[in-house]
Amino acid sequence: MTGSQGDLGEFNKCQAQLRELYKQGLKGQRLEFLGYRILYLVYSRNRAELNATMAQLTDAERLDESVGHALQVRLAVSQGNYTRLFRLFHAAPKMGAYLMDHFIGRERVAAMVTLTRAYAPGFPLSLITRQLGFEADADAVAFLAEHKADKFKPPPAGQPGIGKDPVVDPKLAGPRFVEAMASLSKVDLKGQI
Repeated sequence: MTGSQGDLGEFNKCQAQLRELYKQGLKGQRLEFLGYRILYLVYSRNRAELNATMAQLTDAERLDESVGHALQVRLAVSQGNYTRLFRLFHAAPKMGAYLMDHFIGRERVAAMVTLTRAYAPGFPLSLITRQLGFEADADAVAFLAEHKADKFKPPPAGQPGIGKDPVVDPKLAGPRFVEAMASLSKVDLKGQI
């Protein structure tokens, strides 16, 4: 993500300029870009600006597809509702998923911290695939491998709900994701407004 930070900084600068032009009466896709702004603020974790932006929203703006989606994303992130977040990621209108790409990995790491704490004996790979919005088990395995957490336990005999899925060992994976979460705790952007 470091290579794209400059792009997001430039995006933020352009968006600030667009907001000024919209205030001056420029016709355009104001609500679409308002939705992008909310997603950007979720990414940058700029809670003060996000709260100020939300406080200024009208009921009509909240009903817009892009704005409404972005608000749902904000709510899912703030509640730690990862299942909802990843469904919203796959249903993002217009170009929203491109902005979400910049923070979806961070949220997957946070979700894994939660999963490894909640499922003491282990949990099946298919749970990660489903709950974290991966297209296939192979994508989930690649994500685990990226964080050096792709060591699996054999499925327990006769445990309902696991079947023949490889089982993630939370004792091995948990510390990896806690460490990854610590490295993702800061967002460094140039051009932040």
